[in-house]
Amino acid sequence: MKILMAIKRLEDMAGGAERVFLQVAEGLRNNGHEVSLVTFDRMSASSFYKMPEGMKWTQSGIGNSARQAGYLETVKRIFKLRRVIKDHAPDLVIPFQHSMFVPVVLAMSGLHTPIIASEHIVPDHYRTRPLEYLLLVLTGLRCKKITVLSEAIIKMYPPILHSRMVAMPNPVETAPHPAVVEGVPYRPKILLSVGRLDPQKDQKTLIEAFAKLHPKFPDWRLKIFGEGALRKDLEQQISSLGMNDYISLPGLTDNIMREYEGAQAFALASTYESFGLATAEAMSAGLPVVGFADCAGTNELIRNRESGLLIDIHDGETRAQALARTLSLLLASPELRRELGNRGRDQISTLSIDNVIKRWKDLIRAVMRS
Repeated sequence: MKILMAIKRLEDMAGGAERVFLQVAEGLRNNGHEVSLVTFDRMSASSFYKMPEGMKWTQSGIGNSARQAGYLETVKRIFKLRRVIKDHAPDLVIPFQHSMFVPVVLAMSGLHTPIIASEHIVPDHYRTRPLEYLLLVLTGLRCKKITVLSEAIIKMYPPILHSRMVAMPNPVETAPHPAVVEGVPYRPKILLSVGRLDPQKDQKTLIEAFAKLHPKFPDWRLKIFGEGALRKDLEQQISSLGMNDYISLPGLTDNIMREYEGAQAFALASTYESFGLATAEAMSAGLPVVGFADCAGTNELIRNRESGLLIDIHDGETRAQALARTLSLLLASPELRRELGNRGRDQISTLSIDNVIKRWKDLIRAVMRS
C-alpha cells in the first residue's frame, strides 16, 4: 500500500511528535508499505532526527516553516500539497498534528483518498486559539480516523468527533542499558528533565524546587534538556539563585537516550501533557520519575508509588514546595529510586515500537476495509 505521511517541519525540530512521525514511517515501511513523506521545510533542509535510509521526502520550500505562515503562504502551501498528493497518488494519507492535517484536508477537497489524522496535543492548547480549534473540528470530520494519545484525551474533544477518534500511544524507544540510579562513586548524581523551555513545562518551578533542596543534597545536579523562548528567563533565575554550578540548560541533543542512561532520577513539572513522551522514555531507562498528579498525560503514565511519584499539592503549599517535598524522598533513597525505576521499566515495555506499529497496522487495515 502507498502511504503519504505529512508533518509541518522536520528541520531543527527536536520535539516528540517529529521523532514519533519518523518512527511510525519507518515502522510501516518495514512492514511492507511504500511510505513517502512531505513537509513544509525548505528544499535543502535536513531532518534533526535521523531520516530512515532511502525514505522519499518532499519539501514544499514555500516560506519559512519555522514561522507562522501568512495568508498567501498558506494558500500556496495548500495548492503545493494538492499537487504532491496527486503526484504520489497514495492509497492513504497520514498527516501529523493540526498544523498539517488542517491544510492537508483543505488540499484534498474533492479527492476521496482516506485520511488518518494524528493529533499530539490536548484541547487545553486551544484555549486562546478558538479559530484553530474550530478548523481542527471541522477538518476532523473529513478524516476517517483521528489518533490521539489516550482514551482520556478523546473525552476532552467535542462528542461529534468521538466516533472518529482512536487512542494511539506514542512508541517508546527502550534504552539499551538501564540507568545506574544509585549513582557512581565520586561523581555528582543527575536529576534530569527534558522538554521545551515553555510555560507549559514550568521549568521555573523545577529550578526553584531544586534550589531549595541543594543544601541537603549538594552532590546532585539538575540538567534540563530542551530549547525555547524562556531560555533567558530561566538562565537569569538560575543565576539569581546562585545555582550556576548546579543547574544547567544544555539545549538540544540528538542522543537523549545517553542522557537518560546517565541520570539517577527524572522530574517533569508540566502543567499538562498530551502523553508525556519524555517521562515514558525516562521510565524505559529505569529512571524513577516524578510529576504532578493534576497533570494530564503524566498522571496516566505514572502509577503513584509503583512506577514513580505523583505530587499532590497540600493546603498552603506552592508548586515548588510540593515538588521539593516529593523530590527529597527520591534523592534521599537509592533503594526507592531502584524500586520505582525497575517497575517503571517493566510497565513501559508494553509501549515498545513493535507493539505500537502493530496497532497502527491494525488501524490502517480497519480504515481501508471500511
